[in-house]
Amino acid sequence: GEQPAHSCDCAYDGMHGPLCELRHESFCLNQCSGHGTCDLNGGHCHCDAGFFGVDCSMTLRRGRVALHASHAALTAPRRPYVYVYELPEHTSLVLQLRASSGMCTHRRFNEANETSWNNYAYTIDVALHEWLLRSRHRVVDGAAADLFYVPLYLSCVILPVYDYIGPAPYMRGFPMRPVTASRMTLDALAHLKATHPHWNASGGADHVFLFSHDEGGCWAPAEIARVAIVLSHWGRTDARPHSSSRYMADNWEADWRQDTRAIAGGVWRFGGGSRAFIGEHPCHVAGKDLVVPVFSPPAAWEHSPYLQPPERQPAGGAAAHAPRRNLAYFSGNLAAREPRKYSRGIRHRLREAFLGKPGWMLVGHRGSRYSQDLSESDFCLVPPGGDGWSSRVGDAVRHGCIPVILMDGVLMPFEGELDYSAFALRVREADVEKLDAILRAVPPSRRAELRAATARVWPRFVYAQAILDEGYLPRAELSRASLRTQPLQRLRAIVGKPREAADALDTIMMALYRRLPLSQHTVK
Repeated sequence: GEQPAHSCDCAYDGMHGPLCELRHESFCLNQCSGHGTCDLNGGHCHCDAGFFGVDCSMTLRRGRVALHASHAALTAPRRPYVYVYELPEHTSLVLQLRASSGMCTHRRFNEANETSWNNYAYTIDVALHEWLLRSRHRVVDGAAADLFYVPLYLSCVILPVYDYIGPAPYMRGFPMRPVTASRMTLDALAHLKATHPHWNASGGADHVFLFSHDEGGCWAPAEIARVAIVLSHWGRTDARPHSSSRYMADNWEADWRQDTRAIAGGVWRFGGGSRAFIGEHPCHVAGKDLVVPVFSPPAAWEHSPYLQPPERQPAGGAAAHAPRRNLAYFSGNLAAREPRKYSRGIRHRLREAFLGKPGWMLVGHRGSRYSQDLSESDFCLVPPGGDGWSSRVGDAVRHGCIPVILMDGVLMPFEGELDYSAFALRVREADVEKLDAILRAVPPSRRAELRAATARVWPRFVYAQAILDEGYLPRAELSRASLRTQPLQRLRAIVGKPREAADALDTIMMALYRRLPLSQHTVK
């Protein structure tokens, strides 16, 4: 038939065709667990009769709330037991407002209803929530719970939701984005304190919050940051931090005092100002909080040497000793046009000292060869992100490249849970210009030890279960084809039975379990 003279981009979820006139599956949490229908615009489940919850995973059995009959927690429950709060106004409603299907969620569907993975930095909010809802750790009786997870899609609120819906007509100016998200966190806390007994029973010490945006827990409300377990990507430990972002809109130290439109309508009041409720506290408290890896899609590590078919694997464990093309590698913004505040000035110094130096590969943007280049480098540099955290430790480890951490006073993902000295190097920020000599002085035997250690820990930097367990595909018409690729089949062989190597989600749960008092490590 005739083709239209013009076509549309079809940014909205579930739409395709020249004029976005055709529909495919939209994203909903666990696709409504097979007990509901995902809204045509995505984000919201219309549950079947007898089922409820943001993913339709709950029902009533003998007059009590229970999980649906085939839920993993009923057949193989596992400690720690986690109660997941129902907060639709802070989760599924946010997804309905996000507009672009390529943002906020870690996965979506293409026009053939095959799963594709979003290459977007801030997807862990949704990925972790979705997995917890279907995991063996979940309980729906708070009295049986070890921990209480508070799901909030804060990074999605920061971008794109508030960039799209904008300020309310009664406002002057625009609030700092983390300040808006922090106020949303307080709103959720007020709701769960008013409707559940669990926060008041423990003072919040057994509650878990995720702050995945650039500066992590720096802008968490003090009431939460001082007692609850904070998950983030930014393990900055200085006692009195200041905002490190170069973006004015991300300056959480700005004292916002004007009322703001709430996500669900209504008004969020700021009372004595945002500085009063954010207060002063560290961004991260070692031993209480936990730094977690960024959710990285399969395309970002498909060329990892650990995921190649057996015939391409070096024999006799030679992978740990095989020479690589590059001594040192970094790909990303080299700060040629950035203020010195960006990345603490470290990327500027790397560019000035080593761009073009033999053995060094510094690339000003992540291109299509990123995964291959990581696999062909001995040392991969980990400077700070432009405005906060960096994902590059995980990128390096997943490719057997030795991370070189260039961040003073910042803990990396799972540092304290994993022995970083076994697989990574730390170099003081003051010694950046000495890096070439420092790296060349590492003998081949030590390089082999470090790379062999990455081979043992790399699955802990992959959210394998969130990708492989297929619980988010409860209906037969949802294609599994994208899960049958060779790299994912190799991943399944490594983290699945009988070996069951721990992935990022296992590591998070084990770390949280260790944070419980010993008195709770008993059978409930």
